[in-house]
Amino acid sequence: MRENQLLELIFQELTLIKNNTDFMKEEIAILKEDVSGLKEDVNGLKEDITSIKAAQKRADRRISYIYKELKNMDDAILGEVERVHEILDRHAADGSKHLA
Repeated sequence: MRENQLLELIFQELTLIKNNTDFMKEEIAILKEDVSGLKEDVNGLKEDITSIKAAQKRADRRISYIYKELKNMDDAILGEVERVHEILDRHAADGSKHLA
């Protein structure tokens, strides 16, 4: 191979390497943009999760409050039923009263 041919071959190889490097730079820039977009998405999801957790805590507190209220109502109803049964039992035990 002559010197000119050898230099031309080296030049072609260097040009190919430069083109490949430029292409890789473009690809890396695209990947950086994609990663940046993913980071924004993840941050948005984190905010959503924080909101959901806060809403869940509020719902849990509300459910706990409602449960206590229902328990109090249940106890009050049971107490009233027991009171009525005591009255009925006294009337049933009292022979002087008319029972239907």
